[in-house]
Amino acid sequence: LLPIKIEHGVIVEPVNTVKSINPGFQKGAFPLILDTTVDSLDASGLKDGVYITRKALYVVGKRQTKVYNYEENMTLDRDDYTDLFRKIINWSVGICSICVFIFLYVLYLALTSFYALFALVFAKIFKAPIDYCGGMRLSALAYILTSAVLNLLRFSGLEISLWTMFFSVLILQVLALKSLTFVQETPKRNQKI
Repeated sequence: LLPIKIEHGVIVEPVNTVKSINPGFQKGAFPLILDTTVDSLDASGLKDGVYITRKALYVVGKRQTKVYNYEENMTLDRDDYTDLFRKIINWSVGICSICVFIFLYVLYLALTSFYALFALVFAKIFKAPIDYCGGMRLSALAYILTSAVLNLLRFSGLEISLWTMFFSVLILQVLALKSLTFVQETPKRNQKI
């Protein structure tokens, strides 16, 4: 398909050309069709794919069609773009990893804070001596244990809902707080010095 030269929003090279690339190595891959014999296409009858005409680029999907007009002069030469794409992929993987780490940190902090509020309510009910920091620790421990067990069950093929996860964490908190109050209520033995 290359080289492609665009001047004043119109492809001037190649002229009157129809080429098609269908990457068959991957299921669901979009075909790429270059048709410089027409200025525009009727997108309603097009199959999924990427279509390049003289004046626009059409990206046709199952749900929507996007049309991009060429706005500047540019030339795409026939060249090896492997290093460029490798750099783009490496940077995007790094940036996405950092964003996912930050998102998961905030998500788990919010979940732990949410469950800590329940731990404080249960602590008042069972008269357990626990403050908010202790509730956060208890919630984190209960969430980690529940996640580990339920993920093992998911890998074995069982369907586990979010409600199961929610109530499992709460049950673990109740059991921990009950055992904490039980330890506190047991009478101390007389110790000889």
